[in-house]
Amino acid sequence: MPVPEVFLPERVEVFSLTGFDLDAATGTVRLSYALDDLALTELVQLPPGQATAADEALLRLLWLAAAPSYYKAATPPSVAVVGGLSRPERRLLDALLGPGLGELYFVNGLDPAGPAVEAAERADGPVADLGLDRRSLVPVGGGKDSCVTIEALQEAGEDPLLASVRRFPVIDAVLSRAGGDAVRVGRTLDPQLLELNGRGARNGHVPVTAFVSLVLCLVAVRAGCDSVVMSNERSASEATRNWRGAAVNHQWSKSLAAEELLAGVLASAVGPQLSWFSLLRPFSELAICRLFADRGRRFFGDFSSCNAAFRLDDSRRVDGWDRDCPKCRFVALALAPWLDRDEVLGIQGGDVLDDLRQVDGLAGLVEAGQPKPFECVGEVAESRVAVRLAGERPGWADARALATIADRLRADGTWPSDEDVARALHPELDLAFLVPPAHRPVVDELARAVTPP
Repeated sequence: MPVPEVFLPERVEVFSLTGFDLDAATGTVRLSYALDDLALTELVQLPPGQATAADEALLRLLWLAAAPSYYKAATPPSVAVVGGLSRPERRLLDALLGPGLGELYFVNGLDPAGPAVEAAERADGPVADLGLDRRSLVPVGGGKDSCVTIEALQEAGEDPLLASVRRFPVIDAVLSRAGGDAVRVGRTLDPQLLELNGRGARNGHVPVTAFVSLVLCLVAVRAGCDSVVMSNERSASEATRNWRGAAVNHQWSKSLAAEELLAGVLASAVGPQLSWFSLLRPFSELAICRLFADRGRRFFGDFSSCNAAFRLDDSRRVDGWDRDCPKCRFVALALAPWLDRDEVLGIQGGDVLDDLRQVDGLAGLVEAGQPKPFECVGEVAESRVAVRLAGERPGWADARALATIADRLRADGTWPSDEDVARALHPELDLAFLVPPAHRPVVDELARAVTPP
C-alpha cells in the first residue's frame, strides 16, 4: 500500500508488529510493522559477527523497543503482535506505548493510557550459556554523562568497549578522545515515516533510550561483553508534568522505573549472564557535573549536550552548542558551580548565563513563572541549588541572566536551603541496587569523590 496523499491518523484501526530478522553474517536487522495495510520496515546495521544463542531473544525486545517510532504516527486504539508475547515482553510493550509515549499523548491531547495490546501468550525463558567475558560496553552519546562513566571505568583499570548508535561529529570526537575500541550501529527509519510526517501523521518524543539499550545489548553479546553500562542519573526520574492523572516524563526511558522494568525483562529473556544497568543512577545531574568538572577535563573541547549538534539534517546541525535551548542553559547552569566562568565560556563558545534573552528559558529550569521544559535536564530543585552555588562562586556574581533568576527565587520564596544543597549533591546509594558486584566499587569511588567532607 503506498503512502496516502493525505494521512488521517484517526482512521487507522490497528498497528501491527509483523516480524523481524537478522542476517548474522552481515549484521543487518530488519524490523517490520504496519499501520493497517501500510507496511513499514526499519533497518539496523550491527557490526558483522557470528550468531549467538541470545540473538532471537534480544531481537524480539529490540523489535518492541523500535515500535513506538511507528505506532506514534497514528496512535490507533489497537495493537497486534504477530507470534505473540511472553508476559515480560507484554509488560515492556505496554510501558513503551503507555508512559513511554506520555509526552506524545500530552502534546497531542490524547488518552495517556495507551492502546490495547492483542497478542497470544508465548513461553519465555533464559538462553543457554553465552560464554561472555568480563568486559563492559559503554553507550556513548556525546554528552557529559557517558564521559564520566568512561573515565570512571578506565580509572578503575577497565578497558571498556565503547559504542554509539548513528554517527555524529560530536560522538566521533568523544570516542577518539576516550581511546580504546569502539563500535558503531547504524539505524535507518523507514523513509515512508518521513512522508507520513509531512502528510498529517502525529509526531513527538519516543522512548529512544530503550531502543539504544537493547540494540547495544545485542552488540555486547556478539562482542562477548557481559555488561552494558548506561549513564542515566537519578534526576531522570522526575516527572515533567502531571496530566489526566498520569505522570508525564520526557526522560521516562532513562528513569529508575524503566531501568527496573528493562532489567527484569532482560533477566527473563537472557538470564543473569548479561548485566544492563546505570552506573550513575545514585547521582543528580548537578553531582555528575561536579564529577565531570573534576575528572572529565580532557573531554571539554569535544562533548556536547545540545540537541542541535545531533540533527539528522546536516544543514541544520550546529558545531557543538547553539546556546539557545534548554540543554545548553542547563549545562551552563550545572557546570557554573564547579568551573570558572572562562572555562564554561570556552566549552560553549558564549556566555549563556549572562545573556538576558535566556532568562525565560532559565526560569523554566527552576519553575520561576515558567514550566519545566520537555527536555533532558535536571530536577527543578537541583537547578535552584545550581543557581545558588553558581552565584557563590567568584566570577559568576555579575552574570546578568543568572542574577535575574536568583532574584526571582528569593522573591517567590524558593531560594534553596542548606538542606536542599546537601540533598542535591548527596548520592543515594540505595538506588544502585541493580549494579552488579564487579561494578559496585566504581560507584562507591564516585560517591566518595562527590560527597562533601
